[in-house]
Amino acid sequence: MARTYHTSDSTANDSDKTLTPPSENVWLTSLRIEYTCTADAGTRTLEVRFRDADDDVIWATEIETGFILSDIMVVNLSPGAAKVIPVDNSTEGAQHLAPVCFREGWDVQVIDTAAIQAAADDMVLHAVWVDD
Repeated sequence: MARTYHTSDSTANDSDKTLTPPSENVWLTSLRIEYTCTADAGTRTLEVRFRDADDDVIWATEIETGFILSDIMVVNLSPGAAKVIPVDNSTEGAQHLAPVCFREGWDVQVIDTAAIQAAADDMVLHAVWVDD
């Protein structure tokens, strides 16, 4: 019987996160990103990366946003999801998530590639995993 796991990272003042799967040979079935921007001007651009044990990126997707400053963005990623671009804090975004089975040493990285205010912006990640 397959087991389901939930992992989160809610450390404040951090817009770059890395999640490690709860065990090897698990599938990431959903990823929820909650991102709070500071008042520093600049359009945030988030990237989700799956990395192998050598830190090579094996899959990546960019999350388009219209967020510039002092706002909250929520994006839900899951396999097969239709793309919805969040335009303000009343719209939750959605995006496709590649179906990948994570092996030992692999991880998920979510970063603000624009690095507008990487130390002050806040990001919370919630992941649901299912074992192989």
